[in-house]
Amino acid sequence: MGAAGCNAGCKGPTQKCNVCSLGAFVGLFPAKEVEVEVISEEILESSGALCTGLQKGRKLTFVFEDVLLGRDREVSLRQTEKPGAGKHSERTAMSTSEKSTAVSVGEPMAEGAFKYAYAVRDKKTRERYVLKATKKSLLDSVWDDLEQSIKAIEHATTFNDMMFGSKIRFCAPSVVSVMNAKDAHGETVVTWLGMEVLLEPMLEGIYTKFVYSQEIPKFRHDLPQAYFHYTFNKSNKQQIIWDLQGVDKSGMIFSEYHLTDPLVLTDAEEAALFFKALHTDHWGCNHYCSELDRLY
Repeated sequence: MGAAGCNAGCKGPTQKCNVCSLGAFVGLFPAKEVEVEVISEEILESSGALCTGLQKGRKLTFVFEDVLLGRDREVSLRQTEKPGAGKHSERTAMSTSEKSTAVSVGEPMAEGAFKYAYAVRDKKTRERYVLKATKKSLLDSVWDDLEQSIKAIEHATTFNDMMFGSKIRFCAPSVVSVMNAKDAHGETVVTWLGMEVLLEPMLEGIYTKFVYSQEIPKFRHDLPQAYFHYTFNKSNKQQIIWDLQGVDKSGMIFSEYHLTDPLVLTDAEEAALFFKALHTDHWGCNHYCSELDRLY
């Protein structure tokens, strides 16, 4: 059996397997399915949360999916630097393309400097999720990411209370521990065993960066901008929540955005610089901001 857990001969982290066609990549070898146990407390439902609904101690089996990212969409492995963000300073950027991009079973549908993201499906319910595995040098950062998501959800819940129908909602991740992992041949994939990873609801739709330092969106997205503004004011201009990315789910009457992987910037000076660059100097305030000024 090869070192990757494939008895056809996956030999190392950069060598392609000629039989299973799953390939291998730095950090983790491909798996076909994983058994996990939820080890974090459940985040309660709120207007700002997109919850998994999974309670601590729940055990599940997930099957990795073939993913078609679709026309006008492909994953760019270009890593982008975010100033002053510490170990969260790089993320994967999603860019548009005219070609469709297929991702094989067990390969990440996106990769950043610190995490792989995988499309998985519950083996029993068939419900779709995203599994986010942190690279080995930062195994504890899933708990940091969980804390940042909780803070973003708390702000979104109070923000939504003032929006009269429009909503910002964040994925509420669960931390799960991998108890078992098998490849396409039923062999154990040891590199997955014991890992703590994030599990989130799958965001369906076109993935976009709405507030981000390296890319200015082509179109106005007033609700994420107002939320960005709100978090700055709510913290007395000491913090800001940004890197607002996900899917625009807006309807004809109300705006709604489903977001993931928020970043809480806790340096007051940098928060002020980001607010000026990404809000004041570019889009400026909008009618949602005016409503917040009136109510808050």
